[in-house]
Amino acid sequence: MNLPINIIRHIVMITTLAILGLGATGCNLVGPGLAFVAMEQTKKIPAEYTELSGKKVCLWVWSDESLRFEYPAVRIDAANWAKHYIKQNVENVDFVDPIRVHQFQESNYEADVMPVVQVGRKFDADVVLFIQISDFTTRPPGSPNLFQGYLLAQCALYDCRGELPDESPKRKLWDGKVDVKFPDHPVSMMESNDIKMRSALLGMFGESLAKKFYEYKVKVGDM
Repeated sequence: MNLPINIIRHIVMITTLAILGLGATGCNLVGPGLAFVAMEQTKKIPAEYTELSGKKVCLWVWSDESLRFEYPAVRIDAANWAKHYIKQNVENVDFVDPIRVHQFQESNYEADVMPVVQVGRKFDADVVLFIQISDFTTRPPGSPNLFQGYLLAQCALYDCRGELPDESPKRKLWDGKVDVKFPDHPVSMMESNDIKMRSALLGMFGESLAKKFYEYKVKVGDM
């Protein structure tokens, strides 16, 4: 049976609208199905510790002698990057000047064995953010002509106020690990150098550490 051309056109229009998720009388340009696909999917990542705001923080960075010999500025650089990203994202946080702390570490032979709570009191801090860097390198193992940074640090936040004994486990407010690599694969000397790699890696470390203390969003596909 041959249908009139106007009826055929009407059927085609209704079918097309149904596929797009539009009603026959709707005025939306994008149907619900397509809007769902087009909308960027994100997920909130909650802070691991939410009470850093309002506190004075002492950043205390530890690394062994062999690592400091190869990268003499690793402690002060890690502290400065951590301070930068925390202040950028957490309101009303004060810091002991990392240079003062670093100078104390460098001039006091027993500084690295001091209990962290005593360190905090020395600098009149409310809390000490202890950063123990156990691995730091700008080159992949066995590849002296390539660059790829890696940093592993165990971190903990200690309360320096109150009457609890200095070594009380209750003084630990938070602990966690920061494990970063940059870039995803090794690059040649034509693409990077040691200074750029250190800066990028420590910046990524500071950003990753700061995210422990505030809520942020990530794309679902990036998780």
